[in-house]
Amino acid sequence: MPDPASVIRVLLVDDEQMARSAFSASVEAFDDLHLAGACVEGGEACTFVDDNPVDVVLMDLHMPGVNGVEATRTIRKAHPDVRILILTTFDEDEMVDRALTADASGYLLKSVSPHTLAGAGRAAHGGLQVLAAEPARRR
Repeated sequence: MPDPASVIRVLLVDDEQMARSAFSASVEAFDDLHLAGACVEGGEACTFVDDNPVDVVLMDLHMPGVNGVEATRTIRKAHPDVRILILTTFDEDEMVDRALTADASGYLLKSVSPHTLAGAGRAAHGGLQVLAAEPARRR
């Protein structure tokens, strides 16, 4: 069991219940990651981060209400130490650019393995930028 002070607190933000369930299970499979909460849209995520300690946010892009890019911008402005990884199905350069311009710490596709997702969360928490292989190859 890791020291509680070294556990990375993760918030999952996705409007699809199946995605929230799958990625929640992925996060909880690792002792050094803790699922701090799950939200269905960006506005809810902004409020959650204001009220709860979070280290890394796994953020979907397309959601009703406040989308992932807007929520990323808002959270990073208010909480510059919180790292945000975009987790989406959209593998388009324009979307990657919008997310990174909003100060996301990375961009991953939802097809990512649990081990890769955990590694990306650790890397982002450590201050590194993480890009899925597909968009990274095009850069």
